[in-house]
This record gives sequence, C-alpha cells and structure tokens, in this order.
Amino acid sequence: MVLRKMTAICALCALSVFAGGCSNGAEQQSTAEQSSLSQESLSAENILETAKQSNNNAQSYNATMDVYFEFENNGSEMNAEVVTNILSFTEPVFKHITMDVKQNGSNASKSDFYVDVDDSGSMYLYALYESDWYKMKVDAAALFGVLGQYDIKAVLDILLTNSTNPVVSEETEKINGVDVYKVDCVIPPEKVPETIINTGVFVVNGMLYLTEEHLSGAGEMPVTYYISAETGDVVDFSFDAGPAYQTISDNMFNAVKDLEGYENAQKLVINSFNVDVNVDDINSAERIDVPDEVLAAQEMEDISVEETE
Repeated sequence: MVLRKMTAICALCALSVFAGGCSNGAEQQSTAEQSSLSQESLSAENILETAKQSNNNAQSYNATMDVYFEFENNGSEMNAEVVTNILSFTEPVFKHITMDVKQNGSNASKSDFYVDVDDSGSMYLYALYESDWYKMKVDAAALFGVLGQYDIKAVLDILLTNSTNPVVSEETEKINGVDVYKVDCVIPPEKVPETIINTGVFVVNGMLYLTEEHLSGAGEMPVTYYISAETGDVVDFSFDAGPAYQTISDNMFNAVKDLEGYENAQKLVINSFNVDVNVDDINSAERIDVPDEVLAAQEMEDISVEETE
C-alpha cells in the first residue's frame, strides 16, 4: 500500500501526521472579496456565516496550530505537544508545513513538508524523512487525505458549519494588533462525531480510522473564535477535545475489558486535549521558494484519493 509507504517516510515518531480520518476533498473555491462586520452581521444569527464567508474568501495565510495533550496511563502522568507552522496559498496551491513534537517536555521529532505545483500543473508533496527528501505526485483530494488536519481553511469551515449558539463579546480586544470580537459557541453532541472525524484532530495521536461509533455518547464541545471587527476573518480559534477523546477511550476500553488478555487493562484518563490555532497574514502572506535540495527529492509512487481511503 502506498499509504503505508508514506507513513514510513513521514511518521517520525509515535505521533502520526496523516489524516486518514479526514473526508473532505479539495480546497474550496474562493474569491478576493472581504466581508466587514456590521452591527447586523454581529448578531447571533449572522456572525458565524460572516466568518465562514471570510474564511472561504481567504487566498493565503500563515498559521500556528498548537495541540497539547495531557493524560494519565496506569497511574503515570504524561503529556505531548505538537506545534505546527503552516504557510498556505489557495490558487495555485502552495504549502510549507513544519512540525515540532515534544513528549513530556522533551524534543521528540521534527517534520517538514512542502506542497507545490509545477509548470505543467501537476501538484507534488515533498516530505523530509531523516536526512532525505521524497516527493510524490498528488491530487487535491489525496493531499487532504494525508495532510488535511493542517488545512486551516477546511478545518475552520467544518468547525464554523457545526457551531451553534454564538455569544458575542460586547467589547473588542486585540490579537496580533487586530481588533477582534470573542465569540463563544458550542458544537452540539450530534455534530461532535463528524466534526472530530472530518477535522482529523486526533491524527497526531495515531487515530486514523475513527468512526462515529467510537464517539457514541460524546457531549457538546465548546469552541471559541476571535473574529476581526474589520474583515470578519477568524484570527484565532481554540477548543478542548479532551472530553471527546475520553469518550473514545472509554468506548474502546468497554469493548475489550471482558476479553482474554485484557484482564489488567486500565482506563486512560484524559486531562486535556487543547487545540489552539492562530491565523495571521490573511490574504497577505508572502510565498517562499522551495529549496533546491527539496526539488531534487527522490520520487515515489503517485498517490490518488483511492489509495488514502
């Protein structure tokens, strides 16, 4: 399987970087239009739609995704953190993604990816494994299948679509020098399974093939957005997926606890699974050149969407 070969190249530690659970496909169509917030669009009925429209219109951005995971296993407290820096352009597609992984406060691994389109219109994914670069031809759907959890536009669209009950702050505050409104929402229980699966939020923990059955019984998930008062862009968003992870862990434990060989199994205790994403330079990010050593990468088999499923 090509996917297994990709995993061997790119999974530089126990924290997998592939979003096998993501189901959305290509980048969304967008225009250069911007949406400014008015008193009317700040109403509970309109603010999420305004933010979603602005997100769809975004052509480029820089983003930092910080995922912090803290849990107890057999009485031992452990934690892991993945900080991902993302430079992304929509048309033509270009991405530079770097990941720094820490486990229990110590550096564990680093990953580096580029995505670029050549003169013929073919799109390539470049991945660093140990000291060597590899490249594979991909289509948009396959690209989302392997790096979709770091497609901030797509992830944000899923979250905004499933968010309800927005509560908008009366006053603005500043993030990165931008005046923003804080908007607290919830994703209702019936939408949590598809949200978790389609955003690939747990892929960093190697959970590639989640189903809605794994998330049966999950409660609502609060999400906080910080939305630019001038453009309607979401410049920061965060949520705690810890309760959803606890549901998955409990469901898996209950499925095996009475089976032979699992007599000493103990429940995993999830203390937190916090995701915070800061988005900057929306529609003003600066593209960088792909280094020559990356362009000279060793070629691997092409990847199609069928091979990532």
